[in-house]
Amino acid sequence: MVKHNGRKIIYTFRYGRCLTKADKIVSVAGLVFLLVIMICVFVFGYLAYDIVYACFMFSICGILEAVFLSMAIYHWRKDKRTEKEILKCLTDEHLFKATAIPYEFDKIMIKAGYAYKCAVNFEKDGETYRQVTSNFDSLGGVYKGKKFDKDKEITFLYSPKYGEVMVFENEQGNK
Repeated sequence: MVKHNGRKIIYTFRYGRCLTKADKIVSVAGLVFLLVIMICVFVFGYLAYDIVYACFMFSICGILEAVFLSMAIYHWRKDKRTEKEILKCLTDEHLFKATAIPYEFDKIMIKAGYAYKCAVNFEKDGETYRQVTSNFDSLGGVYKGKKFDKDKEITFLYSPKYGEVMVFENEQGNK
């Protein structure tokens, strides 16, 4: 998680949400939990002289562990890329803080429901800016699982050089 003047940046309009410390702890705990289950299944199956059952359950747990580990590695790499891009945007000499009310820009149907795009319009020195979330995945336009409140303003950083909106933690009461 990247900090700017003591405030954490946890969401960008282009790259989505950064992983929080809690997200990382949950993924590591899940990996450890699956590993403990694998060991228990193998040991108790071996002690019960049911080797076929133990090997079968061990292999199923191993496959689950591999899938869970690959998902965790994918999200951690994506998070590192997001943090790297945020740090690059923070080097912009024209970086400024702005306030705007986000609004729902677009809505599409996905397998589990709807995905939303959000947009903000704001002005700085007589120049009008409009920024839209660029992805339709589950994080695009969604702030920690919720849509932005349409009535409340958010304070964010904007980098004109990179065209990136970076939202601070605890905006609109979300953590």
